[in-house]
Amino acid sequence: MFVFLIIGSLLLPGCAGIKNIQDLNYIVAIGMDFDKEKNLYKVYLQGINFANVAKQEGAKSVEHIPNFIAEATGETLNIAVSKLYKKSEPPLFFGHVNTLLLSNRLVEHKFAEVIQEVGRNRSIRETIRIVTTNEDIREILNVTALYNYPSIFTVIF
Repeated sequence: MFVFLIIGSLLLPGCAGIKNIQDLNYIVAIGMDFDKEKNLYKVYLQGINFANVAKQEGAKSVEHIPNFIAEATGETLNIAVSKLYKKSEPPLFFGHVNTLLLSNRLVEHKFAEVIQEVGRNRSIRETIRIVTTNEDIREILNVTALYNYPSIFTVIF
């Protein structure tokens, strides 16, 4: 019996596959646009970086925290996002997405398809906030928060 317990405990995986917080790109917002003439989707991802979390002690850092914005185009949303997966190092993590920023062009022409596609993705929360705009999505995602806080402390969030 004791031998089986030892062999069984050696075969358990434990935490070997776990990633550290600074080893992932945490996506917090997804922006989408549609070009009707070219029939292409454009996807923007806004990510935050936790690389300096473990290194801070005491007071809040006075350094500006940059916005990480990535963009790609594709014939479908999946193709555009897969291009971003291939470019990203460290890997993308969509578990913290809480805002979906859609252009009015996309809402007019492809809204049902987009909502179906987002609904199929199990890594995106069901309580996501959807915002539409006529403005340039890249500019909106690049807005900085007051007092050098990360972008998740802006009005859109």
